Amino acid sequence: SSSGGPWIDPAHSMQLLVSSEVTASAAGVVRLPQPEKRRDYYQDIAVLAFPAPGDSSFRIPNLGALTSAALQYNPPTAAIEAPAAAAVAHDKIVDVTGKLRSDGSLDWNPPSPGNWTIVRFGHTSSGKTNHPASESGIGLECDKLSREAMDLHWNKGIQPILDYLGPVGTHALNNLLVDSYEVGPNTWTPKFREEFTKRRGYDPLPYFPALAGHVMDDGEMSARFLWDYRRTIADLFADNYYAYFAELA
Repeated sequence: SSSGGPWIDPAHSMQLLVSSEVTASAAGVVRLPQPEKRRDYYQDIAVLAFPAPGDSSFRIPNLGALTSAALQYNPPTAAIEAPAAAAVAHDKIVDVTGKLRSDGSLDWNPPSPGNWTIVRFGHTSSGKTNHPASESGIGLECDKLSREAMDLHWNKGIQPILDYLGPVGTHALNNLLVDSYEVGPNTWTPKFREEFTKRRGYDPLPYFPALAGHVMDDGEMSARFLWDYRRTIADLFADNYYAYFAELA
């Protein structure tokens, strides 16, 4: 399990969405911690700011299952029960991604009065490796949501075998087996926002704070967005991993 090897670099490995957040006021410099970094690889996605809700301590329960970060069969799809005071209006989201400096500080101050919540989203390698495998064949798992990652896995891990076998290959090698799936979640890919917009019909960015546990608009809208997020992961997994692997084979 499942599809990986030493030829998969962190950028083409299974990716996880990660985030950090701070609450800030108009006074002082806003500095955002870098989210979790694995395998010495991290890339920013977006930095979003919004007026801190009245109930700023509430977070969407069971968030791991609702974002596929914790794999669970049939996660709930009903409206999320949340206090009205915890809700954040999606049209109040301010995209300050371009204001992020290299040291994690923002070239932006929240408007006054009141506090603002600022969330920094990024992605990193899950760090998951293939198993069981000989020591020389152990490496990172490829990004299951990316055709580019599958191309890398095929061209570096499978095509050399076919090239070596030559004309004998069609008789000596007649199938490829993905032997069960036990390598955990894959919750991001570099083209995710583009693919989400194409498949779901709207830009997910204004709803991103839900991925960090914030209620967007209300409990029903939050549940609907998180379902769309999981549906997009599932579609990309089916199209760019299983179906594309079968096509290459």
